[in-house]
Amino acid sequence: MSETPFPPQLAEALSTFAINLRNSLAEAARQLAAALEPLRPLVEYYEQHPEELEEIRRQKELQAALEEKACHCLCGLHRDRANVVCEGYTTELLTITRHSPTVGTVHVPMCRSCYEAATA
Repeated sequence: MSETPFPPQLAEALSTFAINLRNSLAEAARQLAAALEPLRPLVEYYEQHPEELEEIRRQKELQAALEEKACHCLCGLHRDRANVVCEGYTTELLTITRHSPTVGTVHVPMCRSCYEAATA
């Protein structure tokens, strides 16, 4: 007769826990599959047209690159300068330093015209 490493009550509790965990995970997997089911046609479409999915990825990367160089001017600081037109992006590293109560000192990237207006 072999001895179990756990007392019978603990072995029973662990067994019950394992069964409940298995059942809960199975139900969660069913719910996830049901929630993702409406996406099936989209996934199948992009499986058949990978070039379109690649174009979406390329556009997202381009957008991210543009946002990285985006002018984050605070136009409200230089409204009196009617001749200032925000270029929308910066081609050089121009920043002004601002203090934010939530994150502290931040360097705000700006396009040349906004930078000149903000520092005038």
